[in-house]
Amino acid sequence: MQCETCGKHFIEGKRVKIEGCIATVCNDCARYGQVVGDVRPHVEPPRKPVVAPVSQAAPALSKVLAAELSVPTLKEDYGKLIKDAREKRSLKMEDFAKMLSEPESLMHRIESGKFEPADSLAHKIESALHIKLFEKSSSMILAGGGHGASKDLTLGDVVVVKKKEK
Repeated sequence: MQCETCGKHFIEGKRVKIEGCIATVCNDCARYGQVVGDVRPHVEPPRKPVVAPVSQAAPALSKVLAAELSVPTLKEDYGKLIKDAREKRSLKMEDFAKMLSEPESLMHRIESGKFEPADSLAHKIESALHIKLFEKSSSMILAGGGHGASKDLTLGDVVVVKKKEK
């Protein structure tokens, strides 16, 4: 605790009445007022840590990772894929945007890679240009050679690191 008079840290102190106010002070500053009571450190009983058995935690984690791996993600070079496919079909950006009922400025930002389209828009683009913009997450490697989570699963086993190209 900290003395309200001098600012010194203390373990045991006093509650004193100084000029009509009750203050918590160290034993040295208690002489400046009338002692009302003692202040003792509040000690909580130690808590027992709750530890999940490894046999229960690993299967739950492997289910989460399996679900994460099964969710398709947008390819890194989606903008270039869209632009190349559009130009291959000799579509101007204005015409392509009208075909999708989207603003031309949005399509420009998507093609330049500055804006990641929502899944619904990405699927519309896929069907209009007959291309694949989604891929399964293959960059995530599981412990044990990708056959599921092991007992010694670490954070490094599940982290996906994506480097941004400049």
